[in-house]
Amino acid sequence: NSKIFNQIKFHWDTLDINVLSPEIATYTGIVGGHMHSITEDTIYDVSIIESGTFIKRANGWKFLCGQSRNN
Repeated sequence: NSKIFNQIKFHWDTLDINVLSPEIATYTGIVGGHMHSITEDTIYDVSIIESGTFIKRANGWKFLCGQSRNN
């Protein structure tokens, strides 16, 4: 569906980061945003629940896994 949107903007409405150890952190939050449709000249408001895990490697923090669901 990406070809029908000419602009998408996201922002964190809420974000909680939990440090489990010096090498592992989890996050959970709600991402809000707007998607602007080319075909209908319409703006769709979106809200997504996000959660996931980051792990620290030798070259920095890396995304390990996560999930999202339409709120």
